[in-house]
Amino acid sequence: FRRVLFRSHAARQLLAHCEGDARAKLCHPLQAREWRAWMNPEVYLQRHGLRLDEETPTRRELALALVQASLSAPGYLRVRNLMRINHFLGELVNAPRVMNEYSYNINLFGEPSLTEPWGWTLYGHHLCLACLMVGGRMMLAPVFMGAEPHCIDAGPWAGVREFEREEQQAWELMHALP
Repeated sequence: FRRVLFRSHAARQLLAHCEGDARAKLCHPLQAREWRAWMNPEVYLQRHGLRLDEETPTRRELALALVQASLSAPGYLRVRNLMRINHFLGELVNAPRVMNEYSYNINLFGEPSLTEPWGWTLYGHHLCLACLMVGGRMMLAPVFMGAEPHCIDAGPWAGVREFEREEQQAWELMHALP
């Protein structure tokens, strides 16, 4: 029950810091078509939700606090690492405006509640999450996570690596095939 309360509180904190246009961008009815409008390319085509790199640091941190409240500690670390890898990629290809740590959109659906259905989405380059809460239960689907490159070898996040275990398992599977 504490996790359910924590997620609902995190969503309400974000809402408390959004008014006017920001709130209109963030909030959607539970059955809104934006649930299925997430995408993964680095080009910013769909402009629904709050774009984290265009928001105040407070709103950005509150949005990430909602994501953190909904995921396990390793899951949240992976999400943040993928965002950091995206920033690194943006620097490598000289496209930091479209690929940076915060070039992701967040949306809220329904009213945060302990009993009624509500949820959120976070999407952008190589990262798409859809989280639905119904009472004390949570479903995270669809989920898409990717990284290219899969590690950062320079800068403030040098050493960040993701998907090594999955890559190793894929190689083992490929080598086991005739």
